[in-house]
Amino acid sequence: MSVASVIPSVRAYLIIGHGNTDPLIPYTESLRLANAVKDKNKVHVSILKLFTHVDPTKKDFSSSEFLIVYLPSMMKFYYLVYDLLSQQQ
Repeated sequence: MSVASVIPSVRAYLIIGHGNTDPLIPYTESLRLANAVKDKNKVHVSILKLFTHVDPTKKDFSSSEFLIVYLPSMMKFYYLVYDLLSQQQ
């Protein structure tokens, strides 16, 4: 079941966030959804390395992994939330 066929008729601004390790729904489905939007200025998509829907357990990581992987993903998530909150005018 895909909503990609109706996305071109949606006029709202879409904010899509998806974890890249989600074992239930591949993040590529969010990319396909974002790609179905005609006006690319009306979509904000972020693929995040921090979250999964199925296994929310805390993972151990090294300092370098934090700086290289998790900190940039946290910034993507911050901008995703910032974008969402800025839509409330």
